[in-house]
Amino acid sequence: TPIMKLVKEKFLDELKCREIIDQYIWNYPHAIKHRDTYALNMSSITGVTDTIESIAKSIDPSVKLDLCQVVKWPCNSKMDPHRDTNKNDVFAAIVYLNDNFVGGETCLEDFVCKPEIGKLLMFSKSELLHWVNQVTEGTRYTIALWFIRD
Repeated sequence: TPIMKLVKEKFLDELKCREIIDQYIWNYPHAIKHRDTYALNMSSITGVTDTIESIAKSIDPSVKLDLCQVVKWPCNSKMDPHRDTNKNDVFAAIVYLNDNFVGGETCLEDFVCKPEIGKLLMFSKSELLHWVNQVTEGTRYTIALWFIRD
């Protein structure tokens, strides 16, 4: 699989993003605290996970969706720079569900992804150093997906 970075502006519309945030809020008691974020596992999100999986398979037909989460990133949350070390891990994908916060950019070695509602970022997660800048104001909501070799 080649090292990959893909950005799709307006992958989801604002209404769909709002629906997903509302679904998260409704199910928040089931969210799992992970470091300083709160992740809600989702088996699928209609019209989202299947489309992103199709994009991933168009790049590498051997991949499958391993995990999908809606993640709440409260003020002061961040993710330190790292490379994922499991060689079965192929791609990660992030969809920004809101942009009414400060900070929270997803960063790759040579690239900073500015948060915009509905934007999709997909990248090779084991090859590229990546991190999330600290959210300094507001709350960041994303869909996070991880793809592995089938």
